[in-house]
Amino acid sequence: MGISAAGLGDFATDKDLEIEGVWVKISDEVMIKIRRAGGSNKAYDREVSRLSRPFKQQLQRGTLDNEEAALKIIRPAFIRTVVLDWEGIKDERGQDLPFSPQACTELFDTYPDVYNVLKDTSDEMSTFRRREMEDTAERLGES
Repeated sequence: MGISAAGLGDFATDKDLEIEGVWVKISDEVMIKIRRAGGSNKAYDREVSRLSRPFKQQLQRGTLDNEEAALKIIRPAFIRTVVLDWEGIKDERGQDLPFSPQACTELFDTYPDVYNVLKDTSDEMSTFRRREMEDTAERLGES
């Protein structure tokens, strides 16, 4: 027996986009390419699990503060398995800064709201729907 997708289109994501990533406009100058946090991106779940191991007892007891868990588990997993590339990020001399996990950590330390926006965006199913990507590109004149 199969299940019809009729009426469930809001839950259909493009698995390729979830893995290959999408470009997210952060500002007029900055674009960051991200994968989905979860969904078809199993590497994210595996990395969260791996980074959680040292905190297993604290997690079981509920003694690991949410902010600490985010900084020691979620954010590093996100940097390693969700953020793929960027354009428009500059160093202190105004030169293009190549993407690296270390540079991304520094970016998120300096601008935590960039991480928050990307985390929320990577969690949204709508970010990884091809039709919505095409509609957005058309609205922005990128088609």
